Amino acid sequence: MIVNSTQFDGVAFVGRTKAPISELTDFDKKRHKIPQQADDRSDNFVASIANTDLENYLESEFQNLRTAFKFKRLDLTRSNPAPGCGAIETPHFIYAINVSHCADSPNSVVWDRSVIEIKNPDAVSTPAFAQVFDGHFDRIEFTLSQPFELTDWIDNIEAMEDDRLQLSYDSQATYCRLEIDNINAIIEIADGVVAVAHQELARTDEILTSFLEVKKSILDTVVGGA
Repeated sequence: MIVNSTQFDGVAFVGRTKAPISELTDFDKKRHKIPQQADDRSDNFVASIANTDLENYLESEFQNLRTAFKFKRLDLTRSNPAPGCGAIETPHFIYAINVSHCADSPNSVVWDRSVIEIKNPDAVSTPAFAQVFDGHFDRIEFTLSQPFELTDWIDNIEAMEDDRLQLSYDSQATYCRLEIDNINAIIEIADGVVAVAHQELARTDEILTSFLEVKKSILDTVVGGA
């Protein structure tokens, strides 16, 4: 099991990559101009010219999941609920992909990938999961299922007076970032979501190990253990 604490809900593996818009298959340098401001219109444009790449990617991941987990045809459902979005539903989880215009790099397209709605937590620690998803994600995110005061959490961390902990937060305490010596991950908390994040895309076992280390060192102590 990944986590058995009642403090957490909505566990997800999350990763983001960027690529030049000009490298999308359907981008035509003679007809298309790269938008310089990210908004709904630019997202729609990027989604439209990313459609071929998204379709090819979903088909490839469908085959990868089928092979790695030995799924049967009826086990997998592939969908495109909206332009720029796609998902593959499996018996264990849903793999979701979203393509959009990058707000801080106008020449880039953003690929957001996530494993959500995990029905079988044991599946994410299997060789099959690693075979498909190693290098796809850089973090695990949790939605807190109970009311949570970030100010109290910050105060509790500071009260520990532990030199291993490097804490930063904004003046209104709407966001918090915590680094821990000898643990290759960062805790980020905002809007009721806790992320245990690596600096770059990582293997799934590395992400899980970081979460367990952080949970034992900090989350069980300050948020509440299982």
